[in-house]
Amino acid sequence: MKKRKYQRQKQAKKSRPHNRYVLGAKLSEYRFLKILKGFAEAKTVKDLNAESGISEKTIRDTYWELRKKLFAAVHTNKTSFNNAGCYLFPFGKIERQGTLLMEAVADSGAFVDLIDRQYSSNRPPTDEQVGLLVFEMGIRVLCKSPSMRRKLAEASAPVVQCQRELESLVAEIERVQTDLANRWTAGYLKIELEHKLMELDLLKLQQNLEAITADHRVSIDPSHMIFTQLRSFLAKNPIQFSSSS
Repeated sequence: MKKRKYQRQKQAKKSRPHNRYVLGAKLSEYRFLKILKGFAEAKTVKDLNAESGISEKTIRDTYWELRKKLFAAVHTNKTSFNNAGCYLFPFGKIERQGTLLMEAVADSGAFVDLIDRQYSSNRPPTDEQVGLLVFEMGIRVLCKSPSMRRKLAEASAPVVQCQRELESLVAEIERVQTDLANRWTAGYLKIELEHKLMELDLLKLQQNLEAITADHRVSIDPSHMIFTQLRSFLAKNPIQFSSSS
């Protein structure tokens, strides 16, 4: 009786997954969580390699899988990562405010710094990888949404200039739209007004982003949020490396 019980316990232990977060992983769960923590803290591959002893290839490959899972996690649960999905794509596809945020991220000094830190000059990222990096950094920014969305204390010079141009456009539209002869001009001005409003939104986002990423800091989010919520998602949706990896 005791022997059968021991055999069942042994069999259960043997069937237990080696790593709950990666299917068929050769990497132990303990070392995987070290990589996840490094990713959450925005550590470079080289820095984490020096700290943990895990190979750079393993860290790099896992980082890319984590970026893909971060994308999936935000789509699956829109309230995760400080409601990032609700902000970016509340109705299933990316909305204007999400597009503007990603453009602001891609144009920021902090993003250039991230590319320089993560990649050597002789191995630039692919377009797909750049897209994942932009998305990752956008999520990091949204994790600090109170800083992102609060009213600016003082508008920058480009914002002020854009606001003045908007006021002039509105005044011009009011002047010409009462005259039927100028209806085409009024229509053109309204289109220009829409573009100018989008430009103003982008300028404000860029200014907020610059404030958040002062001194070109790459780790601009609460790392605990990234670590715990991504870990929770991976427990139900583990990574599965392709056979070629």
